[in-house]
Amino acid sequence: MTEGQSVDFMIDIIGLCSCPGGSYDLTCIATPCPNVSIDLSDNFTELCLNQLEGPINLIASVTGGDPAISGVWSGDGVSQDGMWDAPASGVGIFNFDYTYSIDGCDFVESIEVQLFGEPDATVIVNNPPCPEDGDTGSIEVLPVGGSGDYEFLVDGELFLENIIDNIAGGAHSLIVVDDNGCEVALTFSIDLPATFNIELTGDRLLSAGDAAQIIVETNISSSVVDSIVWTQNGVVVDCTSPPDCFTFDFTAGETTQEYCATLYYNGECQISDCLIIEIQPDIPMVYIPNSFSPNGDNINDMFKIGVSDGVIAINSFLIYDRWGELVYFAPETAPLMMIEDIGWDGTFKGEDLQPGVYVYVISVSTILSENEVYTGDITIIR
Repeated sequence: MTEGQSVDFMIDIIGLCSCPGGSYDLTCIATPCPNVSIDLSDNFTELCLNQLEGPINLIASVTGGDPAISGVWSGDGVSQDGMWDAPASGVGIFNFDYTYSIDGCDFVESIEVQLFGEPDATVIVNNPPCPEDGDTGSIEVLPVGGSGDYEFLVDGELFLENIIDNIAGGAHSLIVVDDNGCEVALTFSIDLPATFNIELTGDRLLSAGDAAQIIVETNISSSVVDSIVWTQNGVVVDCTSPPDCFTFDFTAGETTQEYCATLYYNGECQISDCLIIEIQPDIPMVYIPNSFSPNGDNINDMFKIGVSDGVIAINSFLIYDRWGELVYFAPETAPLMMIEDIGWDGTFKGEDLQPGVYVYVISVSTILSENEVYTGDITIIR
């Protein structure tokens, strides 16, 4: 029927009961349907399956109808009141109808909902193997599932490539987002290598010809040490304590030397330290006896001093008796070549002095000092 069209009905009542029969005439005229509109929520047209927390309530808003009349939902797995267990439905496209009936008029609206599968990912972490490699690492993200290209957010920062460098040490968050806006949240950690120490210990000041040893002190476990390479003034030298080479034995040369040890560990890491060995000059020495016997037997008849290399000259050579009287003095300055000629025969003014204790005051020049003074006692024995 169209709006305004009429239909006449005649009804004859026929029965076997005692009630009287009768005839009735009825005319029906088609009236217009109410002005009803249905608005379906479009918040659920595209959903990520892994982000659903439970069933979804489909919502319809009717305008122009009777508030006392409710419509009915129909479709895949939805109840009449619009409850849909979307998580149990799985990935796919689902169609739902909402039918609202009033005054013999049916109003129908439809909605299509698509559920997307979620992405996932494997994270390959590349930690810096050695302290000298810096304090950052990198990751390679291998996404699977989902759809299309992926975006990656590390601690909220967006990256478009799946290899991400310069990530600081510690724990981090990672979100992988696909073209549908579906995402998966992951975590990973960049583990920085332990910091190790190495120190070479040993005497730093030696004399030429001294035997010495340098020792490697380190907090690296010997179980992860691959090798130790020694150098002398930049030239590799053989290890003197194989197989571990934690010590190095050598004889001091004539000049300053630099010894270095490079310790290799964990297959690809290394740490080094160096020790500079200084060679000290010979220390000038003056040897002074404490007695002599001037008795003419040509054995220990003179009081003389002995000197080592580094003594340049005798500045003064004075002998006093116990009362403080000067009984002998050498020339004012005697160069090294004349030191053997300097000495006291135990006389004073040509006369032998009595046995006893006398005092000497001797001054010398050395390569380290212009005036070194020695004092002490000398005993005459006859």
